[in-house]
Parts: sequence; C-alpha cells; structure tokens
Amino acid sequence: MIKFIVDHNLDPRLKNRVKDIENLKNKVDVFVDKNRGLQFGLIEKHKKLSSLKYTDVKKGDTLYISGNKIIYTLFLKLLYWKIIKRVKLIYEIADLPLRNNKITNALIIFSYNIIVSLLMSKIIITSGGFRRMLWKKSYLIENINILVKKYNNFKNNNNRITIGFVGVIRYLEQQNFLIRYAKETPEINVVFHGGPNNLVDKLNKITIGENNITINGQFRQDQLESIYSSIDFIYANYDASQENVRLALPNKLYESIIFQKPIIVAENTYLSNKVNEYGCGFSVDSQHYPTFKKKMDLALKRNDYLFDYNIIVNKENSNINVLKGIFN
Repeated sequence: MIKFIVDHNLDPRLKNRVKDIENLKNKVDVFVDKNRGLQFGLIEKHKKLSSLKYTDVKKGDTLYISGNKIIYTLFLKLLYWKIIKRVKLIYEIADLPLRNNKITNALIIFSYNIIVSLLMSKIIITSGGFRRMLWKKSYLIENINILVKKYNNFKNNNNRITIGFVGVIRYLEQQNFLIRYAKETPEINVVFHGGPNNLVDKLNKITIGENNITINGQFRQDQLESIYSSIDFIYANYDASQENVRLALPNKLYESIIFQKPIIVAENTYLSNKVNEYGCGFSVDSQHYPTFKKKMDLALKRNDYLFDYNIIVNKENSNINVLKGIFN
C-alpha cells in the first residue's frame, strides 16, 4: 500500500503523480490537509491528514510525502514508522523552505538536510537546481503537469500581442511590473488567469479602468487549451531575490513548449538557464522596472523562439522510468 501524504489539496503535479503511481499497479491511499490549497479543488475520497493515526501505517507500506510542512509537523510519526514499522519513506521536493536572509537559509538548510537524511529512503526533486542544496542523492522528475500532447500552429488570432499569467498568483511586485508595463503600452493586452480570490481582488482594484488588462480569476485544468490559445506570451517572472525562485523549475517551462508560447522568466535563475538552452522564451529583470521594460520592448518584437517537442517526450519518458525504478 502506498500512502500519499501531502500538506494541501493536490495540485495538478501531484494529481498526475498519483495517477502515474497507480498506473504502475500500486494502490494509493491519499491523505491531505483539506484546509490548504483550496484553489486546486477538494476530492471527496481523499482523507484528512489529521485523521492519519500511528496505527494506520502497516509494515511493508510505502509513504510518499510532499510538502515541507509535513516533515516538521509529522516528524515523530515519521520517525516511529521508519524505525518501528520499517516503512519506506519517499519525499518529493518541489520547493525548498528558504527565506531571503543568507544566514537564516544556511541554518534552515542544515537542519532540513539532517531531517531529510535521517527520515527518507529516497528523495525526488522537480528541479535539478535543488541538488546543490541537498546532501542526499536525489532522483529528478520534472514538472510536466498536463496531458502530453503536441499543438501545431497554436496561434492567437488577435492582432494585438497578449501576455498571459496562468497559475497561482504570487509575487505581487513582479505582477505589478507587468501591470505597469501594460498601462504604459496600450497596444498590448494583459490577462491574468488564476487565484486565490483575495489576490484576484487586489489585482482588480489596481487595474480598474484599464481596458487592456483583464483579470479572469481561477480556472480548471481542462480550460488550459482554451486559455493558451488566446495568448501570445506566458508571463512567469517571479521574485529572483528569493533563493527558492532561483533554484526551482516551474511547470510553465514545459507548458511553453507544449503550447508553443514564448515564456517570460526572471533572469539569473535555473529556469532562465533552461529557457535560454531551449530557446523558448526570454528573461527579464525581476527587481528593477526600467531594465524590465527595456528587455520587454526588445524581446516582444522577436519571432525566433523555438519549441522542440522532443524535449517533452524525452522528459516524460525519463519521469516514468524514474518512478518505475523507485517502485519496482
């Protein structure tokens, strides 16, 4: 039995992970904190994390864990299950528990590595950028969260350039860069798709009366094709002053290739290195608006972006092979 333990309702990445594990002929029992990640939707059959008791885990079980909060709040249970029940603990890392202060980060990463090394049998990471921060050997499964399908000539029919943010709204300073750019560049359109609702409300307030900015709020995964068909560029510029942003590899990279839409990312990040390597977009300054604007003005005029679908096929095959190696 695989017990899938997460500190929020399953996001698209983890829904796919459960499906992939089940496809390997494993039975999966999912436990989530149903009060967190409400924007991803509640799944009735998933059990409350708070209901998971010491006696629920049996010898021979495998625990698949995702979420930094889990290893701290359930530390004693995890240690008990590992030592007494002799279970296998697999930990997927999509984000590191980092802050903006270098000294604080050094202390956090030191304690984090001790806990992870003590508890976990195997570690899965979603970004190769995390490896330099981790002591233990890791297995890479990158963030391809949607049905792998190739879209040909996936072009917006609108004559105006449309820049779209698609996903969970965070990093408001960088969102404000895009809003300011749209206000100063009335010949482009900007559209936001995503939640949570409180940040949608904030964006609505600061864009009142702006005819070329649209705030659409939350969406379903089955709407992605329609959303991407209506935009020309994907906006994924996050706060690169944060160490975790510099190391992470969001799924937007692969959505860019699948839907053939150039992606706009923060420079000096692991993500920007990959975008440059694949030729599927460009990077901007995430900290200073004047240089952000200059790069936007130049790069939006380019038409030499590349979308090599073989990258998706190879990554998906690699992801499946890694999972097979872990569970078989």
